[in-house]
Amino acid sequence: MANEILDKSFAVATGSAVTRGTCAVFVTNDQTVTLATTAGGPVLGVYQETIDAAKIATGKAVAAVRVIGIARVKATGVIARGSRVKVTATGTVIQTAETTGLKENVVGVALQTAAVNDEIDVLLTPGVAVYTP
Repeated sequence: MANEILDKSFAVATGSAVTRGTCAVFVTNDQTVTLATTAGGPVLGVYQETIDAAKIATGKAVAAVRVIGIARVKATGVIARGSRVKVTATGTVIQTAETTGLKENVVGVALQTAAVNDEIDVLLTPGVAVYTP
């Protein structure tokens, strides 16, 4: 069963890592992406493929990034189904803290329960930041 809604191809920044299920962010160029390495930062979407480092080093690699829809994402920690998830410093996701008074950038909503290193379906909510009153 297909879940994709919108995948877009982007050039990959040289020196970047592209692993299916990890989060991508823009670099200074509008059409170039790299692995998300700022924990809790905003993300563009989720890589839909893994690309060999040698190909990326050529400067000609292009990766598919899911920007809207449901994506398989790698989990770093335990995540409860239905909870919001945010990016970690390794491009994977973890459940948001939902701490009072804290604003958090959200990758999406977990559609499955996850243990450490699981891959789960996440309903992507690009550009959303949640404030817990």
